[in-house]
Amino acid sequence: MPDNRARYIATALQAIVLGVVTYYGVKWLVDALDPTKKSRLAAQKQVRLEACCYVTKGNTKSGAFYRRFLGDNSC
Repeated sequence: MPDNRARYIATALQAIVLGVVTYYGVKWLVDALDPTKKSRLAAQKQVRLEACCYVTKGNTKSGAFYRRFLGDNSC
């Protein structure tokens, strides 16, 4: 009986390790083969910068907080 329990635990651990390796392997492969990744990341960075400037220039109620937090020269 203890031998079967060890076998079940070993099988479960192998399945978990295989699943984790497969997940990260596929994720890496999709990122490596994505032809639009560079432009998509640049666009996301630009949107974040524009949103930061919008908030820090006082266009929202929390603008004063962000100007103090980030400094006036952040944009």
